[in-house]
Amino acid sequence: MISQAKQSQGESIRYLLPGFCDASVSLANNARGGESNRETIAVQLTSHLSSGFSHILSVGDPNLKRLQEEIQKGRMFGPYLIQSQRPLLLGSHIPNEKKETKLYREFSEREESKWSQWIEPDRANFFPIFLKRHREDSFPKRDLYRIRVWAERKGLVPIVYSFVDPLAWQDALDSGYPVVFHAMTRETDLPELQTRNYLWAPLFALSRAQSWKENPKAIRQTLQSFSELQTQSHQKLVEPFLLGLSSDDTSSESEADPFMGLGVPFQGFPEERLLFASGTGNYALFPGTAALWEADIWLRWKEERRREDELDPPEESSHFFDRIFFWSSPKRIRKTHRDPNSRQEERIQLLETLSKRTCRFLKADHGGEIKVGGPAHFSVHTENPLKSRMGIFKIESMVLAGKLVYTPKTKSSKK
Repeated sequence: MISQAKQSQGESIRYLLPGFCDASVSLANNARGGESNRETIAVQLTSHLSSGFSHILSVGDPNLKRLQEEIQKGRMFGPYLIQSQRPLLLGSHIPNEKKETKLYREFSEREESKWSQWIEPDRANFFPIFLKRHREDSFPKRDLYRIRVWAERKGLVPIVYSFVDPLAWQDALDSGYPVVFHAMTRETDLPELQTRNYLWAPLFALSRAQSWKENPKAIRQTLQSFSELQTQSHQKLVEPFLLGLSSDDTSSESEADPFMGLGVPFQGFPEERLLFASGTGNYALFPGTAALWEADIWLRWKEERRREDELDPPEESSHFFDRIFFWSSPKRIRKTHRDPNSRQEERIQLLETLSKRTCRFLKADHGGEIKVGGPAHFSVHTENPLKSRMGIFKIESMVLAGKLVYTPKTKSSKK
């Protein structure tokens, strides 16, 4: 997965990673609640490149055909844009302020023969379905099932956005949807879900940002912690957002924070069914920074799980109470590690999701790999990217189709 560039005499070693893929990005929103202009979009695109992303799936944006042409002609620098079909909402669940927008398709009881009007040929075959309730109703599973069957017959990939709604999760799974985005709750019956054949993009950073809307201090600290890895995005996008946050914050992260329970199902979920999606464009989720935030959450939870698994086993005992109370016993002794940075299992798992799994899902031309004869989409690193915790994002430069499109040392240019 990690390639080592040839080293000439006197030159330092360079490491190459395949271009990453992000399965949920919105370019029209600037993460501050406003719309993006041309200058902002240019910064957004560069920020994706500076984090190693070669392909991103645009969801809920206006038609990006003109922007794609500008990138192809070299007028702007950015990753390959894959645009989904316009998101579908059930008509009864569209808020009034969204009724007039052209970014959504409204479901109604029309004949299925007319549903083909939903398909736009200049967009990719990914078909987002937003199950965002605006009242305490469940979703008609009959409608959800009909839409899924119709979409699959048309060669579309239906993707349910659950918005961390337990009912939406259950309705989507009961209707047989193959892909679900957003975190599942602590109450989700994981053993049952593990038997189902579906893909999951947790979007933890989105849930974290939403739960912290009333905690500007926590948002500020988190976004600032990624500033060294995302200098351009931080200066031009994040800092203006931080200046607008309230400074009179007395809140703190409490033990009852609803977000914390979302990691419980994630800990035991099969790695091979995970997809990476940053949710860029939502509140406080800026290009590049949102991906760092999502990856940071993944690594923290995975590392914590590994630390728990590395506890020494209990002494053998046939006593009933010794077995029952082992998990709260002083006999749980943690193994020590001289160099915590040498533990790379979680980073490798994250890297595989960012590259192979998500890129193959998006049908990216390089398949998330660097291989002889394949497309040259890769990031260049001056040190082993697995050596440090967020090393896979410490990029020296980015190459797409064999051309240099990003380097922080000089202006991005194609040579």
